Amino acid sequence: MLHVVLTPFLFSTPCVQRRKWTQEEVDALLAGCRIHKPGHWAQILHHAGSVLTGRTQVDLKDKWRNLRKANHPEVLAREAEVAAADAMTAMRHEVSNGGDTELQEEQEEEQEDKGEEARNGAEEAPEQAGNGADEAAEAAMPETEPESRRTRTRKQKRK
Repeated sequence: MLHVVLTPFLFSTPCVQRRKWTQEEVDALLAGCRIHKPGHWAQILHHAGSVLTGRTQVDLKDKWRNLRKANHPEVLAREAEVAAADAMTAMRHEVSNGGDTELQEEQEEEQEDKGEEARNGAEEAPEQAGNGADEAAEAAMPETEPESRRTRTRKQKRK
């Protein structure tokens, strides 16, 4: 009878020998991050050519993270540039949309809610006339925020 012993080494992927980063590789990584945003590791690998042969996208990401943790000046400067560019893009997008659209939507919803409350209050007024207990109960209840347009739409669809 033949006994086969399966070990994890038979089925694992071959390990790549780890090696230290050379200054040339670090410089290539920093140059690639100057041209491309950090996070576009495939583009940086392609841009670096033969300098980063044997390095993977994960290797680049890990090295960048370690340089950032070590407060490397070029890494910090590049991240500041990227953050500033992202902020400018967001501002341009906001201006092209005519300002703060979220604020405008909230203001429109508040106006709609006030209009509905006024209509609902006018309809309920004759029913509640002379009923002091209901008014006292309503006064004791904390005010809740008005429903958003999305919530009202969902409730209407359920009915």
